[in-house]
Amino acid sequence: MPHPRSRSAQHNAVNRYKLLYIASLPHSGSTVSSLILGQQPTIIGLGGIDRAVTILADEPEKAAHDFCSCGNMVQKCEYWSQVLAKADSVKGAGQRQRYDLALSVFQGVFGLDAWAVDSSKHAEPIAELSRFSEIDLRALHLCRDYRSAIVSSVDLKRTRKNVARPGWMIGLEAGLRWHRGNSKIRSILLQNQIPFLGIGYEELCLGLPHFFQKLGAFLKTQTIEVPATIAGSRSHLFIGNAMRRQKQKEALMYDYRWFSRTDWMAASLLMPWLAKGNRDWVYGNGFSRVFGHESGNKWNPSKPD
Repeated sequence: MPHPRSRSAQHNAVNRYKLLYIASLPHSGSTVSSLILGQQPTIIGLGGIDRAVTILADEPEKAAHDFCSCGNMVQKCEYWSQVLAKADSVKGAGQRQRYDLALSVFQGVFGLDAWAVDSSKHAEPIAELSRFSEIDLRALHLCRDYRSAIVSSVDLKRTRKNVARPGWMIGLEAGLRWHRGNSKIRSILLQNQIPFLGIGYEELCLGLPHFFQKLGAFLKTQTIEVPATIAGSRSHLFIGNAMRRQKQKEALMYDYRWFSRTDWMAASLLMPWLAKGNRDWVYGNGFSRVFGHESGNKWNPSKPD
């Protein structure tokens, strides 16, 4: 049952909040994507909005001294400082109230035409957000090539969790998680009729101009060609991947480890559907004419703009 229109929804009936939600699995590049998007004139990444507002409401004194990707502490950031000043009003409140605060401040700071980018990743909250009539919600399904994702998972298991099992065995589990997780994201987007654009992390790293062309058409906004770097991003992230403030990682570099590894091969042989997922979810925008086709990454036309 749709939620009743709030006072905020009535106020924004003409100028709805513009929200671009990045749905992805962990370690798929959502943080760097949010920072790259922040180089566009009317797109500003905010990181995981719901979590950020919750932290500001619950731990304001601690959060105020965290550093934002803009280079300032939260208490001096042009955006988060204003959210911080009002965060007490949503302490213990629901998701709707937290997003209303974040997006109303966003409109006040960046204007009515700007798109806020939420890189929360988890797909479940997006179904609830789609019911908020005051939000013009769009989504990016960000997916990383399963071979690269498997190798990354193997290395993380070994370095952080000291898992000693063979790489091919860890790879089977990682491949299964990759397929199930991305299938779930697509199902949620389609079932809730959320307009979405599928994007491969490989396309982002290796074909940025092509991606921005697609994004501009999807959001119906102006995009400009930018170098593959997070330097100059107008985004404001203060939680998440530490690369948001690491100057040595400003250049967008693709992880080629899987080119010289075999950890992913067992999963590829035993689960041939992974290759189809790659074609549809990672290379479905025509960026790669060898692996790609256009059928997998269309936004849902049944929901009006």
